[in-house]
Amino acid sequence: MKNNRYLKSFLISFSIYFVIAAPLVISLANTTKTVDMKKDVHTVTKISLSSVEVQKKPVEEEVVEEEIIEKVIEKPAQKVVKKEVKKPKKEKPKKKPEKKVVQKEEVIKDKVITQDTVNQVKAAEMEDMYLGKIKHIIEKNKKYPRVAKRLKHEGKVTISFDILADGKIVNIRIIENSKYKTLDQATMELLANIAFFDAIPKELNKTVWNNIQVPVNYEMH
Repeated sequence: MKNNRYLKSFLISFSIYFVIAAPLVISLANTTKTVDMKKDVHTVTKISLSSVEVQKKPVEEEVVEEEIIEKVIEKPAQKVVKKEVKKPKKEKPKKKPEKKVVQKEEVIKDKVITQDTVNQVKAAEMEDMYLGKIKHIIEKNKKYPRVAKRLKHEGKVTISFDILADGKIVNIRIIENSKYKTLDQATMELLANIAFFDAIPKELNKTVWNNIQVPVNYEMH
Protein backbone atom coordinates (compact mmCIF):
# COMPACT_ATOMS: atom_id res chain seq x y z
CA MET A 1 0.00 0.00 0.00
CA LYS A 2 2.82 2.24 0.99
CA ASN A 3 4.54 1.59 -2.33
CA ASN A 4 1.50 2.56 -4.33
CA ARG A 5 1.20 5.76 -2.36
CA TYR A 6 4.84 6.72 -3.13
CA LEU A 7 4.35 5.87 -6.78
CA LYS A 8 1.32 8.07 -7.09
CA SER A 9 3.01 10.98 -5.42
CA PHE A 10 5.99 10.58 -7.72
CA LEU A 11 3.86 10.54 -10.85
CA ILE A 12 1.90 13.59 -9.72
CA SER A 13 5.07 15.56 -8.99
CA PHE A 14 6.65 14.43 -12.25
CA SER A 15 3.65 15.51 -14.28
CA ILE A 16 3.64 18.89 -12.56
CA TYR A 17 7.33 19.37 -13.33
CA PHE A 18 6.80 18.25 -16.91
CA VAL A 19 4.01 20.73 -17.44
CA ILE A 20 6.17 23.55 -16.07
CA ALA A 21 9.38 22.52 -17.83
CA ALA A 22 7.94 21.70 -21.26
CA PRO A 23 7.30 25.27 -22.42
CA LEU A 24 10.75 26.29 -21.19
CA VAL A 25 12.40 23.58 -23.24
CA ILE A 26 10.42 24.55 -26.36
CA SER A 27 11.35 28.20 -26.01
CA LEU A 28 15.01 27.31 -25.59
CA ALA A 29 14.88 25.16 -28.70
CA ASN A 30 13.45 28.02 -30.76
CA THR A 31 16.13 30.45 -29.58
CA THR A 32 18.92 28.05 -30.55
CA LYS A 33 17.48 27.69 -34.05
CA THR A 34 17.36 31.44 -34.54
CA VAL A 35 20.93 31.73 -33.37
CA ASP A 36 21.97 28.96 -35.75
CA MET A 37 20.18 30.69 -38.63
CA LYS A 38 21.99 33.92 -37.89
CA LYS A 39 25.30 32.13 -37.82
CA ASP A 40 24.58 30.47 -41.15
CA VAL A 41 23.64 33.76 -42.80
CA HIS A 42 26.85 35.40 -41.55
CA THR A 43 28.99 32.63 -42.90
CA VAL A 44 27.26 32.75 -46.28
CA THR A 45 27.95 36.43 -46.69
CA LYS A 46 31.60 35.84 -45.83
CA ILE A 47 31.95 33.11 -48.40
CA SER A 48 30.32 35.20 -51.13
CA LEU A 49 32.71 38.11 -50.49
CA SER A 50 35.81 35.99 -50.53
CA SER A 51 34.79 34.07 -53.63
CA VAL A 52 34.63 37.21 -55.77
CA GLU A 53 37.88 37.64 -57.66
CA VAL A 54 38.98 41.18 -58.23
CA GLN A 55 40.54 41.52 -61.62
CA LYS A 56 43.59 43.70 -61.43
CA LYS A 57 44.60 45.64 -64.43
CA PRO A 58 48.07 44.68 -65.57
CA VAL A 59 50.54 47.45 -64.84
CA GLU A 60 52.41 48.33 -67.95
CA GLU A 61 56.09 48.86 -67.22
CA GLU A 62 57.46 51.93 -68.84
CA VAL A 63 60.68 51.25 -70.64
CA VAL A 64 62.97 54.25 -70.22
CA GLU A 65 65.52 54.34 -72.95
CA GLU A 66 68.79 55.83 -71.75
CA GLU A 67 70.69 57.77 -74.28
CA ILE A 68 74.29 56.60 -74.35
CA ILE A 69 76.47 59.62 -74.98
CA GLU A 70 79.89 58.68 -76.25
CA LYS A 71 82.61 60.94 -74.96
CA VAL A 72 84.77 62.21 -77.73
CA ILE A 73 88.35 62.50 -76.45
CA GLU A 74 90.10 65.23 -78.29
CA LYS A 75 93.66 64.39 -79.10
CA PRO A 76 96.14 67.14 -78.32
CA ALA A 77 97.26 68.88 -81.40
CA GLN A 78 100.85 68.10 -82.23
CA LYS A 79 103.09 71.10 -81.94
CA VAL A 80 104.82 71.94 -85.10
CA VAL A 81 108.45 72.63 -84.26
CA LYS A 82 109.95 74.98 -86.71
CA LYS A 83 113.55 74.25 -87.36
CA GLU A 84 115.61 77.35 -87.49
CA VAL A 85 117.87 77.41 -90.42
CA LYS A 86 121.15 78.85 -89.26
CA LYS A 87 122.56 81.23 -91.71
CA PRO A 88 126.27 80.91 -92.20
CA LYS A 89 128.06 83.70 -90.40
CA LYS A 90 130.18 85.88 -92.50
CA GLU A 91 133.68 86.06 -91.17
CA LYS A 92 134.79 89.59 -90.71
CA PRO A 93 138.22 90.33 -92.01
CA LYS A 94 140.66 90.59 -89.11
CA LYS A 95 142.30 93.90 -88.74
CA LYS A 96 146.00 93.88 -88.38
CA PRO A 97 147.14 95.45 -85.11
CA GLU A 98 148.56 98.82 -85.62
CA LYS A 99 152.10 99.16 -84.48
CA LYS A 100 152.47 101.88 -81.92
CA VAL A 101 155.66 103.56 -81.11
CA VAL A 102 155.41 103.05 -77.33
CA GLN A 103 158.04 100.39 -76.88
CA LYS A 104 160.61 102.72 -75.40
CA GLU A 105 158.19 104.12 -72.83
CA GLU A 106 157.13 100.63 -71.68
CA VAL A 107 160.73 99.56 -71.23
CA ILE A 108 161.49 102.65 -69.14
CA LYS A 109 158.42 102.08 -66.91
CA ASP A 110 159.36 98.43 -66.36
CA LYS A 111 162.84 99.45 -65.32
CA VAL A 112 161.49 101.98 -62.82
CA ILE A 113 159.08 99.41 -61.29
CA THR A 114 161.74 96.76 -60.95
CA GLN A 115 164.13 99.27 -59.38
CA ASP A 116 161.48 100.28 -56.83
CA THR A 117 160.79 96.68 -55.85
CA VAL A 118 164.51 96.02 -55.51
CA ASN A 119 164.86 99.07 -53.29
CA GLN A 120 161.91 97.96 -51.14
CA VAL A 121 163.36 94.49 -50.72
CA LYS A 122 166.72 95.93 -49.84
CA ALA A 123 165.16 98.34 -47.34
CA ALA A 124 163.26 95.51 -45.64
CA GLU A 125 166.40 93.41 -45.45
CA MET A 126 168.37 96.34 -44.00
CA GLU A 127 165.68 96.97 -41.36
CA ASP A 128 165.77 93.31 -40.29
CA MET A 129 169.55 93.40 -40.09
CA TYR A 130 169.57 96.62 -38.02
CA LEU A 131 166.94 95.33 -35.56
CA GLY A 132 168.86 92.06 -35.27
CA LYS A 133 171.98 93.99 -34.24
CA ILE A 134 170.01 95.95 -31.60
CA LYS A 135 168.64 92.73 -30.04
CA HIS A 136 172.09 91.17 -30.07
CA ILE A 137 173.61 94.20 -28.27
CA ILE A 138 170.84 94.20 -25.60
CA GLU A 139 171.24 90.45 -24.97
CA LYS A 140 175.05 90.81 -24.80
CA ASN A 141 174.90 93.63 -22.22
CA LYS A 142 172.07 92.11 -20.11
CA LYS A 143 173.02 91.32 -16.50
CA TYR A 144 170.97 89.23 -14.11
CA PRO A 145 170.40 91.25 -10.92
CA ARG A 146 172.07 89.57 -7.88
CA VAL A 147 169.06 90.05 -5.61
CA ALA A 148 166.71 88.55 -8.25
CA LYS A 149 169.13 85.69 -8.81
CA ARG A 150 169.40 84.97 -5.08
CA LEU A 151 165.60 85.07 -4.71
CA LYS A 152 165.23 83.01 -7.90
CA HIS A 153 163.11 85.63 -9.67
CA GLU A 154 162.38 84.91 -13.34
CA GLY A 155 160.31 86.78 -15.92
CA LYS A 156 160.04 88.74 -19.15
CA VAL A 157 160.17 92.52 -19.57
CA THR A 158 159.10 94.12 -22.88
CA ILE A 159 160.80 97.48 -23.34
CA SER A 160 160.14 100.21 -25.95
CA PHE A 161 162.35 103.09 -27.12
CA ASP A 162 163.11 105.42 -30.02
CA ILE A 163 166.38 105.72 -31.96
CA LEU A 164 167.59 108.94 -33.55
CA ALA A 165 169.44 109.07 -36.88
CA ASP A 166 172.84 109.00 -35.11
CA GLY A 167 171.79 105.91 -33.07
CA LYS A 168 171.04 107.64 -29.75
CA ILE A 169 168.47 105.86 -27.55
CA VAL A 170 165.65 108.10 -26.26
CA ASN A 171 162.18 107.77 -24.69
CA ILE A 172 162.85 104.48 -22.87
CA ARG A 173 159.68 102.89 -21.32
CA ILE A 174 158.37 99.51 -20.19
CA ILE A 175 155.18 98.37 -21.95
CA GLU A 176 154.97 94.92 -20.29
CA ASN A 177 156.17 94.44 -16.73
CA SER A 178 157.43 91.29 -15.11
CA LYS A 179 156.24 90.18 -11.67
CA TYR A 180 159.32 91.63 -10.01
CA LYS A 181 160.53 95.24 -9.72
CA THR A 182 164.15 94.10 -9.62
CA LEU A 183 163.88 92.77 -13.20
CA ASP A 184 161.99 95.85 -14.48
CA GLN A 185 164.55 98.24 -12.99
CA ALA A 186 167.47 96.20 -14.31
CA THR A 187 166.04 96.43 -17.87
CA MET A 188 165.65 100.23 -17.70
CA GLU A 189 169.26 100.55 -16.48
CA LEU A 190 170.41 98.21 -19.27
CA LEU A 191 169.14 100.55 -22.04
CA ALA A 192 170.39 103.64 -20.23
CA ASN A 193 173.89 102.15 -19.99
CA ILE A 194 173.96 101.19 -23.70
CA ALA A 195 172.89 104.76 -24.63
CA PHE A 196 173.79 104.44 -28.34
CA PHE A 197 173.31 101.94 -31.12
CA ASP A 198 174.78 102.12 -34.61
CA ALA A 199 173.48 105.02 -36.73
CA ILE A 200 170.40 104.32 -38.82
CA PRO A 201 171.41 103.41 -42.40
CA LYS A 202 170.96 106.33 -44.81
CA GLU A 203 169.23 104.01 -47.31
CA LEU A 204 166.27 103.79 -44.92
CA ASN A 205 165.71 107.56 -45.04
CA LYS A 206 164.75 107.81 -41.35
CA THR A 207 165.65 110.65 -39.03
CA VAL A 208 163.92 108.88 -36.10
CA TRP A 209 162.94 105.26 -35.69
CA ASN A 210 159.97 105.28 -33.33
CA ASN A 211 158.55 102.66 -31.01
CA ILE A 212 161.07 99.84 -31.29
CA GLN A 213 159.95 97.00 -28.96
CA VAL A 214 162.30 94.34 -27.62
CA PRO A 215 161.44 91.53 -25.12
CA VAL A 216 164.12 90.89 -22.47
CA ASN A 217 163.97 87.46 -20.79
CA TYR A 218 165.44 86.62 -17.40
CA GLU A 219 165.82 82.89 -16.86
CA MET A 220 168.01 80.91 -14.51
CA HIS A 221 169.83 77.93 -16.03
